[in-house]
Amino acid sequence: MPGTLCITWTITSSASPMPILTCARCDTRRAFASSGRFRLNANGKRLDAWLIYRCTVCDQTWNRPVFERRARNTVDPALLDALQRNDPEFATKTALDMTGIKRWEPGGDDTAISVAKAVASTCKAEAVLLEITMRMPSPVPGIRCDKLLALGLGVSRSAVDKLARGGRLAFEPGATTALARPVRDGQRVWLKLNGLGNAALLLAAASGQSDIPVSAGSIPVD
Repeated sequence: MPGTLCITWTITSSASPMPILTCARCDTRRAFASSGRFRLNANGKRLDAWLIYRCTVCDQTWNRPVFERRARNTVDPALLDALQRNDPEFATKTALDMTGIKRWEPGGDDTAISVAKAVASTCKAEAVLLEITMRMPSPVPGIRCDKLLALGLGVSRSAVDKLARGGRLAFEPGATTALARPVRDGQRVWLKLNGLGNAALLLAAASGQSDIPVSAGSIPVD
């Protein structure tokens, strides 16, 4: 008897989100990008550390606090070493943390987004329903649900909209308006496959089992 194929998508990005701040030099709000470098300042027995950002238009700097006025003997030696070495992994982790940042825009483009696909459970017969669970180990701010589905399924965003309007997509949480909203960690999407002529291609693309590279718009939806 036909059933449901459950798949987990783990979404990561190699690009960091860019805070929207008032640039003192441009005298207007601009996006600031992480430079990947830290500034460390010692004042007596206390330390200050910042991640340096630069305005994407004029290169004006903004120092984002990592910590301030911290007693030197309370700073983890591994953290101090990472700051002194401008450790790329720690710089990325810091830039991905949007705590305290009210406005930002995504960094990079579609090529910066990676979707790792894993089959969580398989039905014994031909699947008529595809269940996708979205996981984001680190924040990927600003990525809309329709954009992610297009990337993961190998279809265009207009094709995703067509599937939604045809009643083939369901969302938890939310209704079809979820397409225009940012993806949430743990969000689930269901796609009804019965009656679709290219169901096998969509299944292969969604589960990462396609023999050909999949990109947005590469698979037509009939």
